[in-house]
Parts: sequence; C-alpha cells; structure tokens
Amino acid sequence: MAKLPVFDTIGAAYRFAFVNFTRIFMVAGPPLLAAAIAGYFIQDAILGVQIDALVRSADGFRIAAPTVLAYGVVSGIIASTFSAVAAVGLHRMALFGPEAARLGFGRIEWRYVVMSVIFETLFLVPSVILVLTGITPGERPNGAVAVGALALFVAYLAFAIASIRLLPMFPHIVATGEIAPGHAVRLSRGNWWRTLGTLFFAFLPMGVIFAASDPVGLNPNAERMSTAELVPIYTQFRDSLPVTSAILYVCNVLMTAIGTAILAFSYKIFQGLPIDARLPEPQE
Repeated sequence: MAKLPVFDTIGAAYRFAFVNFTRIFMVAGPPLLAAAIAGYFIQDAILGVQIDALVRSADGFRIAAPTVLAYGVVSGIIASTFSAVAAVGLHRMALFGPEAARLGFGRIEWRYVVMSVIFETLFLVPSVILVLTGITPGERPNGAVAVGALALFVAYLAFAIASIRLLPMFPHIVATGEIAPGHAVRLSRGNWWRTLGTLFFAFLPMGVIFAASDPVGLNPNAERMSTAELVPIYTQFRDSLPVTSAILYVCNVLMTAIGTAILAFSYKIFQGLPIDARLPEPQE
C-alpha cells in the first residue's frame, strides 16, 4: 500500500489553492458565500442571546447553552451542505484538471452532500448530549455524569478514528459516482497517522485564525472573567462581526480548497498514482 508523503501532499495542496486562486473563487465562492451569509446572521443571533443572558445572570452561559447549541446545529448543517457543493467542484479540479471545475446539482453532488451532512451530524451528537445533560465548558462533572461524559468522549474518539479511514470515500464519490466506504477503508489502510498528520499541519495556520476569531477563545483568563468584563468584549465582537465574517469567508474558501486537494491527492496516492495524474470523468 502506498504511503502518504505528509509534507509533499501539504505543499501540493497549498500550491493548488494559490495557483488556481481565481478559478477556485469562481467555483467555491458562491456556495461558500451563501454559507457565510447564513453563518453571519446565526452568529449575530448567538452573540445576542449570550449577551442578553450575561446581562440578566452571572450564570448566563449555562442559561444560553441550549439556545446557542440549537443555533450551532443549524449553522453546522447549513455550512456542511454548502461546503459540500463547493467541495465537489473543487474535487473536479484536483482529480480531473483545473478546466473540469464547475458547480452542479446532479447525482454526484447530492450523494456527496448527504454523506457530508451525515458526518457533520455525527460529530455534533456528543456536543448535543453533553449540553442536554447539563455539562458546560469549565465545569467539573462527577459521579454518573462523569462516566457518561467519558463514554461519550470514547464514542466521539472512535468515530473520529473511523472517519479518517473513511475520508477517501469523498473523492471516490466524485471520481466514480459511487458511495463505497469499504473501498475507502481498504485504500487508507496503513495511513491513519499520516492522514491525521497531513490534516493537522495543513490546517494549523487556519486553525489559529479561526480560534482568534473567538473573542475569549485564546484568553487564558476567560473562565475567571466577571459578567461586567465579558459583556463589553462580546458586544465589541458583535459590532465587528461584518468585518470578521468577511475575513473568515476568504479563509474558509482557501481552507476548503486546501482540504479538498488533500483528499483528492491522497486518493490518487493511495492508488499508486502521482499527485498530478488526471482521472477520467465519470458519466453522470
């Protein structure tokens, strides 16, 4: 089985994103812009709920948690759907050549979207259960609740491990039109750590940018801040949300292009093909 060259694959993905920058924005820009607009209004609503809850109670985050979670689930599904549409067009570029780039809504797109939403939903399940059982960030659960939290963590970790083995399924859908999880697992055998390392190092710069967009995410004193300190921080962040959303939109387009290229190039490498090989387009 071919071994995935971590840093060569990352370098090829970044070159793909920046060399084809204009074409990528033409293909992925519209669906990701729709996701960004929806995300802006949802994030604005989340901040409004959080600020209102903080003003009314020092325990505001617990009060707002279920509502914020509901908004987050909706936002995640919307983002996953539009990102999947963009990813299919980008997969065409990475698998068949830049001139193959196009948006569509055929059988391949719908299969890709459905599988993406399923993955997104499965990742959200542990968060939903944790919030519904009353565990919020910063708390120290004990007893039966702690055991339940540990079980959920183990289940989440198991799904994360399995999902990396299943990643070749997504370029395979675009390359053949088939959903073949068993084939994906066979292709990725022996490359779990390499795939994880490739994704980690490729997204590390973008991860810092996205983490920095949280007004208290990188603040080590956030858990000890009083309501009087948190409210102005979140209010200022809400006021700057249009600019922040625009910056994150550009970053998201690049991140989607880089992530899609990594999946497509890995798919070819697992089959013993060079990164720049061009596969034949399937007949839809």
